[in-house]
Amino acid sequence: MEVGENTSKKLQQLCEDFLGDEWSGGLHIQKIECGVANQIYRCSPKVNKEIAVIVRMPANFSEEFAIKELDKESGGEFQMHSNAARIIICCVIADAGLAPELLGVFDEGRIEKYIAGRNMVIEDLNDFSFTSLIAKMMAKFHSLDCFLNQIIQKLSLIIENV
Repeated sequence: MEVGENTSKKLQQLCEDFLGDEWSGGLHIQKIECGVANQIYRCSPKVNKEIAVIVRMPANFSEEFAIKELDKESGGEFQMHSNAARIIICCVIADAGLAPELLGVFDEGRIEKYIAGRNMVIEDLNDFSFTSLIAKMMAKFHSLDCFLNQIIQKLSLIIENV
């Protein structure tokens, strides 16, 4: 799928800003058709196609997606309408080896290391080694300690005192 000139310029600038000089000589850009809430682009520098990143931007840049988390102290729910909660979650799961490395964060999205792969097909469910790997990764994901509420409260205190 063709990428528009404005999007191409924006992706070029983001890659230069976050990834350095190797990205300044032009990009190979491929729109990935799998995001529901995001526009996803695979970008690689023209000088080295072996290096690649994914740039994720919300499909509607003005749209805010709320992340709901249970407040353990009050038993209620709070919403985080900023990119901060998503970034914290991405870092936690990347550190656990369950998500790509986060390389850059900007107002409308993020840049992540590209991991080559393919989409799962129904036949994959018949492969025990595949389903076993998924089960192990899901168990690891659900055992992560991600005290989002505590992290957000600490960040809020830091921001208030700066």
